[in-house]
Amino acid sequence: MSSVLSNPSNLFMIDYDVIGCTAVQEGLVVDSKYHRLKLFKAVRAFREQMELNNDHQSTTTSLDLLPRRCLDNATLEYLWDESIRLEKELVPKYFHEADQERHRQDFLTAVAKNKFCSVDVSAVLKDERWLDFFANLEAEAS
Repeated sequence: MSSVLSNPSNLFMIDYDVIGCTAVQEGLVVDSKYHRLKLFKAVRAFREQMELNNDHQSTTTSLDLLPRRCLDNATLEYLWDESIRLEKELVPKYFHEADQERHRQDFLTAVAKNKFCSVDVSAVLKDERWLDFFANLEAEAS
C-alpha cells in the first residue's frame, strides 16, 4: 500500500474511477459500451494527455488539471481534535504530549499537500474538455 501512495501519479487513481462512474451516472457514457476498467483506463489516458499538453506551462501542476474539493478549516480542526481525543482514549500508553507539536506539523503538512481533498467531479463534468472527451468516447463506442 505504501508503494502506491508514494507514487504521486497513483494518487489520482481513485479520481479516475470516480470521474468515470459519475459520467456513467450522468448519462455521458453508456456503461454497457464501456465496462468500468476500460472507462477507468480511458479517463486516466485523457488526464495524462492533458498533463502532457500542459507541461510547457509552469503555472499548471498535475493537481490543477483536476479541480479539488477540500475540507473547510472548521472541519479540519474538528478532525484534528478528534484525532487527538481518540489517540488519548484508544492508545493512552502511546500518547505523549511532547509528540503533539510534531504530530500537528505533520497534520498541517498533509493539509498543505491537499491530502484532505478529493476530485471535484461536478467541476470536471462542466469542463468543455471533459465533456468533449466523453462525447468522443461515446461516439467511438457506437
